Amino acid sequence: MSKHLKRREELGFSLPEIMVGMVIGMLGILIIMQMTSLFENQRRSTSGGDDAQNSGAIALFGISRDIKQAGYGVSSPALVGRTLVTPNVTLTPLSPVSIVQGGTCSGCNINRDANTDALLIVYGSSNADAGGHLIKDTPANGYSVTGGAQTAVPQVGSGGTTFRNGDYVTPDNGQAAGAGGTDPHYLYQVSGADPSVVPINDLAYGVAHPFLKYVTASGTLPLLFNLGPTPSIILYAVNNGALWSCNFMAAGGCPATPAQGTNWTQLAGDVVSMRAECTSAAPAYGVRIVLVTRNSQPDRNVNSPMPVWGGAPINAIDLTATQVANGFAWNNYRYKTFETIVPVRNVAWGGRGISGCQ
Repeated sequence: MSKHLKRREELGFSLPEIMVGMVIGMLGILIIMQMTSLFENQRRSTSGGDDAQNSGAIALFGISRDIKQAGYGVSSPALVGRTLVTPNVTLTPLSPVSIVQGGTCSGCNINRDANTDALLIVYGSSNADAGGHLIKDTPANGYSVTGGAQTAVPQVGSGGTTFRNGDYVTPDNGQAAGAGGTDPHYLYQVSGADPSVVPINDLAYGVAHPFLKYVTASGTLPLLFNLGPTPSIILYAVNNGALWSCNFMAAGGCPATPAQGTNWTQLAGDVVSMRAECTSAAPAYGVRIVLVTRNSQPDRNVNSPMPVWGGAPINAIDLTATQVANGFAWNNYRYKTFETIVPVRNVAWGGRGISGCQ
């Protein structure tokens, strides 16, 4: 008996036992794979939502920062509402903030996603008087300036003390818009250092800087506005599901289609819409802006409604034209809206009745 039992123990598992064990093992592997897939989808959904939320918050902060700078050095009534010609773009008319709709961008073309707005923000970088500097005379090589338009009695000074080589400037003849005021304004550049005049480079427009001179009897004050060495004309746009920005003052300007390798910079991915409107209730001139981000991972079990924003009138943000893949629809994604109102402070503080947004 003992020999027989010992011999059976040495024989190992039978074929049915092995098959039963394999079935149990395969069932275990199948369950583990399904659980792993479920948890991985949940992880991707959670991490994708976190990425979208972070992208929206960071992008909105960057745009808000630029809007707060809007109008710095370019908020004078002599400039706002008139045309400004720069080397790469013509602003028609100049406004600290412009909401670009209909595929145009104040003299430039921009390819952006359907049902989105683009935002153009303009500000200078000079420490000079934002009210402009009085032009005493126009020598052959530039302008001779004094203290500026805010001086009650213009004083003849050394001139040029608040201008530096490389600063961008634009002259104005001091006339009202409807009485022969300067329009368009051309952006010129200071081409040297001189204690008595501001040397001007006409930037190859084919238009020489105009002759202007202060005459006491005329009652007009020709002014030279200083935008500093690095003025900004920044365009924000949504293209191909991402938020981009470009500064028209960079060499070469901004091509119509945002792309890396040019002057465009991608600020955030998974941004499917940007909408904006001007708020014109004085003195709280500002811009209402909303960004819509989405989770990068679609889910067929998700049926998201259209996001809404507080624009006037309050309405839904149309996402039906957003790009989708692999048979998913726009509502198979989760969305997050980021909305705020940003005051255009440099205009509101001026107290000149200019909204600063168009």
